[in-house]
Amino acid sequence: MYGGMRGLKGLVTETSHLDPKEGIEFRNYSIPECQKLLPKAQGGEEPLPEGLFWLLMTGHVPTKAQVDSLSKSWAERAELPPHVVTMLNNFPAQSIHPMTQLSCAMTALNTESKFAKAYSQGVKKTLYWEVSVSIFQVYIIAVLIFHGTSSGPGQLLLCGCCSKRSTFNF
Repeated sequence: MYGGMRGLKGLVTETSHLDPKEGIEFRNYSIPECQKLLPKAQGGEEPLPEGLFWLLMTGHVPTKAQVDSLSKSWAERAELPPHVVTMLNNFPAQSIHPMTQLSCAMTALNTESKFAKAYSQGVKKTLYWEVSVSIFQVYIIAVLIFHGTSSGPGQLLLCGCCSKRSTFNF
């Protein structure tokens, strides 16, 4: 039984299963099965993240063309406002927790937020998902935070890099 959802439409789904002996499964595929079945980058040995994302969201193993299409879509939507990149690059990354950096970046995205604009215009709750923060932008923010934390701020520039496969850039 789920509590605290009065008046909300919800969906329960289980995209993964953790077996103590066999390990984790994603949509009934073990990690070794995913490594065999999911598309890889040319010359790569491991599956592309876009393929695993597709599997988790749809329950189907994607084709190479589907993964390429998803990757292109992510790249087209991944641009961050310059002030967000500047802010992250200017943080003393070694002394600010990554979750604090993520919170600051997500808040800074509000200046360009389609959700904030739609909400102020009275968008229906059933349409929130259409105008919510882009998962693609969160991905780029996470890359910047990880890179800044591990390599030091200011080392990664995002000037037009999103025109290629998202995973190629990082």
